[in-house]
Amino acid sequence: MTSATQRGVARIQKAGDGALSQTGNIVQLFVDVARQLFVRPFQWREFIQQAWFIASVTILPTALIAIPFGAIVSLQTGSLIKQLGAESFTGAASVLAVVQQASPIVTTLVIAGAGGVGSMAIQLARRSGFTVIATASRPETLDWCRTMGAHHVVDHRQPLAPQLSALGYDTVEAVANFASTDAYWDAIGEIIAPLGHVGLIVEPAAALKIGDPYKAKSVGIHWEMMFARPRFRTPDMIEQHRLLGRVASLIDAGQLRSTHTETLGPINAANLREAHRRLESGTTVGKLVLAGW
Repeated sequence: MTSATQRGVARIQKAGDGALSQTGNIVQLFVDVARQLFVRPFQWREFIQQAWFIASVTILPTALIAIPFGAIVSLQTGSLIKQLGAESFTGAASVLAVVQQASPIVTTLVIAGAGGVGSMAIQLARRSGFTVIATASRPETLDWCRTMGAHHVVDHRQPLAPQLSALGYDTVEAVANFASTDAYWDAIGEIIAPLGHVGLIVEPAAALKIGDPYKAKSVGIHWEMMFARPRFRTPDMIEQHRLLGRVASLIDAGQLRSTHTETLGPINAANLREAHRRLESGTTVGKLVLAGW
């Protein structure tokens, strides 16, 4: 062994001995502290003085560090929250998950397919292996639905049954209605298959007639409210987390497309009124976003 090699080995051994020595010192300190904790009487005055000293010298640096750290977190999460809001996948994913678990589905109709929730529902339904028929009424919204993955697109301003029949579908196994519940209730009752399933997210303006044909066909009616689990602290509240996690993974992998089409500006009264005006017009494409204050 050369002298250089010997010196190298010696340095390594010395470093190792030093590390072990320091580790031993820490362990010994821990043992001594633990042993002295049980020696009576307990030195309360000394304990309070030392605690106050530690707090007095650390509060200011902690606060000064917390301010820029908070700003960094706000900047980093702001764009993420904006993106998550644009996806609007919670209602769509929950409706489709409930309906899918109820029974095998071949064909699903997504009403208001060009909206924020409908756009995500089309993608999720397509990934689940459904034949997806979406509704839209203008050339740009028809193209948008096809871009999202719809196999067929029909006009929701025209009677649905004849259009579906022209495509070769007398009935569909599932309907996800993300528009007016009242406006499409009778039409859905006509086209839904026996033992089919209907997913809803919009509060009806009047009492719904849930008898025939829904009763005659034994149709399952499923409401989705994204805050139902946390609001009522249901035993399966963790499912909301798991659902979001699964969809977030698909977004990160590029397998789900963002539905964000326009940012109206910061959150204020004027922009909120404008957003509501556009949504109430029934002509929006994708998801409108308000970001910042």
